[in-house]
Amino acid sequence: MEMFNAKTDKERIGPLKKSKAIEHLREVEIYYLRCMKKYNTETSYDVIAGELPYFKTLNYTEYAGNFTIQPLNIQLSGLEILMILMFILNHIQ
Repeated sequence: MEMFNAKTDKERIGPLKKSKAIEHLREVEIYYLRCMKKYNTETSYDVIAGELPYFKTLNYTEYAGNFTIQPLNIQLSGLEILMILMFILNHIQ
């Protein structure tokens, strides 16, 4: 578990403190990591990389109070965002 790991925070954000407003994501991270053990994939926390399209790693992070999961392949990640935006736009009443 890295999202709420003090050592990880110190390495990445130094003396800054994470907002307590994301504390609800602690249970989400635990659940996500437990679920991912069932699959032949790896997880990484808060990483940007250019993994090949037949990716094996799913990156997760917190963004604006939300738990996000995306592939480490930049093109696939961008396509995923575009598809989400299209879904949202098609379902706005």
